Amino acid sequence: MKSLRSKFMAALLAPVIGLSLLIVGLLLVMTNSRDHETQAQFRTILYDDYDNMIRVGTQLALYEVQSAYDAYKDGRLTEDEAKTEAAARVKQLRYGADNSGYFWIDDTNYILVAHPFLEKKKKERTARTSRTRRATTSSAV
Repeated sequence: MKSLRSKFMAALLAPVIGLSLLIVGLLLVMTNSRDHETQAQFRTILYDDYDNMIRVGTQLALYEVQSAYDAYKDGRLTEDEAKTEAAARVKQLRYGADNSGYFWIDDTNYILVAHPFLEKKKKERTARTSRTRRATTSSAV
């Protein structure tokens, strides 16, 4: 009798265990694919936020340069004073959660005009790619 009962229980439990393992396997596969989707979405959000932060920072840098240029045009500053003022303002700008991002000024010929850390390299040609150039600001002064 015990052997018949054991066989009956085994016959009932085997499909239940098999189905449970199949469900767990499917859940793991679905979770893994969902994790990849979530990671991709998170990565997109992070890159978009970073791009927006750079865009706003660049607009601020351009505003600082324009402000110095306007002071020159209005006669409040000489041309050299306006250039010095614009460079000083841009060199102080930072971005990022840890403020490790910074801005610099190259002229239209990629000659370094202002950089917060590379003062000795001023007036040297900088190697820039077209992608990097978009994140730089050129002095309007």
